[in-house]
Amino acid sequence: MRNTCFCSVAIVLAEMFSCAASADTQTLPQGPLVELSFYDGEKQLDSGHAWTIEAGELVCSGKPRGYLILAENVSDYTLTLEWKWDSETGGNSGVLLHALPATSGFRTWPSSIEVQLQHGMAGDIYAIGQLPGFVGEGSMFVAPGVPVTRLDRKETADKPVGEWNTLEVIAQGAEMTVIVNGQTVNQISKVEPSKGAIALQSEGAPVRFRNIQLKQ
Repeated sequence: MRNTCFCSVAIVLAEMFSCAASADTQTLPQGPLVELSFYDGEKQLDSGHAWTIEAGELVCSGKPRGYLILAENVSDYTLTLEWKWDSETGGNSGVLLHALPATSGFRTWPSSIEVQLQHGMAGDIYAIGQLPGFVGEGSMFVAPGVPVTRLDRKETADKPVGEWNTLEVIAQGAEMTVIVNGQTVNQISKVEPSKGAIALQSEGAPVRFRNIQLKQ
């Protein structure tokens, strides 16, 4: 596998944030600024409406709702990141995987496989839209009348509000494993599609991300 680190992000700002690579590699240097795409479900927006960079952290205000694309057309990878809620009550956000940007999935979100980060529900998996799908063991929820399917996490592993959490997603072929704070909380197979974009949600609540790493 090769290691890729999202070492620089341009959110219509002349700032950078950097993250360390995995222990068996050197820390990657900060690269050139790269403007990332932010969609509100219908059109591309100025990323600065919802996202900023502060002291090496990617900060989301939660408004407007939409999704920030970190990488496109990715398959067979390990994604790791840390997140922390920026409010006393926690909030809602998620990571969209195998996403098809600018497609109509459900409301604001594109067709994708979502790993839920909502406080108390971190690790739930959603198939959003008519194209994505998966097979898993456990309690499946199919929303009536809308193309959304949810597989509940096996256990709740997120930390109290205000503390940093770690998410690791291992996607290999048609299988995906979700690990929250070192605990395997969900596993699915026959995942469709098998590749796509990786995006972060702006979903109404302030949240911070750091140490975003992609290993392929």
